[in-house]
Amino acid sequence: VQRVSRGTKTSLSYWGMVAAHLGLAVTITGIAFSQNYSVERDVRMRAGDSVTIHDYRFTFREVRDITGPNYRGGVALIGVTRHGEPEAVLHAEKRLYNTSRMVMTEAAIDGGLTR
Repeated sequence: VQRVSRGTKTSLSYWGMVAAHLGLAVTITGIAFSQNYSVERDVRMRAGDSVTIHDYRFTFREVRDITGPNYRGGVALIGVTRHGEPEAVLHAEKRLYNTSRMVMTEAAIDGGLTR
């Protein structure tokens, strides 16, 4: 405010600082909202089982064996419907890598701006 009233020109470094602080504020707000408005539930399911969370219904369809160039494992197919309409099919994987003998989980995430 003082810079404008004195008639001096505002430097680019000042505007960079303002942008950085605004970016930090937006990041903190986003983290707070995503933590407060998220739902997480751990359930044990078998093929054919379904669970409903808010408007979404998750149906565990099946597990298939998979083989990649350097791993083998399984992929679970999970159907997602909202109000009875198909929304997505998620493919969650559990992989065992041949050389390192490490087990890795590949999460099935269907991201979007509205969820």
